[in-house]
Parts: sequence; C-alpha cells; structure tokens
Amino acid sequence: MPYRNLKELGFRKPQLISTDKEINKKFVLSVPRESGVYVVMVQCDIKRLRGQSNILYIGRSRNLQRRMKYLLKYFYLQILLEAGEGIRPEMQ
Repeated sequence: MPYRNLKELGFRKPQLISTDKEINKKFVLSVPRESGVYVVMVQCDIKRLRGQSNILYIGRSRNLQRRMKYLLKYFYLQILLEAGEGIRPEMQ
C-alpha cells in the first residue's frame, strides 16, 4: 500500500528527515507526546510479495515525540557511520 492511501485514514502530510538538526528539532517538538501510529517511508517504491510500496515500516508508540527523537538519533548515527566519523563497534 503506498503512503498516499494512508492519507484517507487520517495520516497528515509526511515530514522528510533532514540533515539539518534544527529543522528536525522543530518537527520533533511539533509531534504530540501521546500514543499513536507512525509510518517510516522511503522516496522510491520497494518491491513486496504483492506489488510495491514506499512504506518501510509502520509502528506504534506510547509517546510519539520520544519515538521520533529516537529515530532521528539513529538517522544521524547512520550518517556519521557512512561518513566514517562515528564510532564503529569492534568486530569479534
């Protein structure tokens, strides 16, 4: 199911994750601290068992603001690792 179909279920306009921390901070602060459902999506369709979708993950949280904060921290860590600037775990 593409994200555009979820709009019919009451999902608001998607927010793109930026490399600008201030933009993301404003977004996180705008998210309610209530429970709810969130969708992580990508910009291109991914092949599925049946058809394709741009939805990567659908999750639920008791505190949406805290979950968005966690997801953005993970996003920044991945950027640092790809750039070779983050701490890499030791391989055993």
